Amino acid sequence: IEINNRYRIPSASFIKDAKAAGAKFSFGTNNADANLGRLEYPIQMVGECGLVWQDVFVPRPNGQKRIQTAK
Repeated sequence: IEINNRYRIPSASFIKDAKAAGAKFSFGTNNADANLGRLEYPIQMVGECGLVWQDVFVPRPNGQKRIQTAK
């Protein structure tokens, strides 16, 4: 689930519920131009919602992604 800086979504209550359900999170700015933003809201949500590094989505290495290994 992306925690979006520009639109300040999702809410802290949604993030806490999603974390409890085992969701993983990514951080985004939703900017399409050269001004990429600063991720203030996602950083705020990390502290407010108690996110730790294990809650952040990390892609598997090339060759180990499920789409590459599915039969």
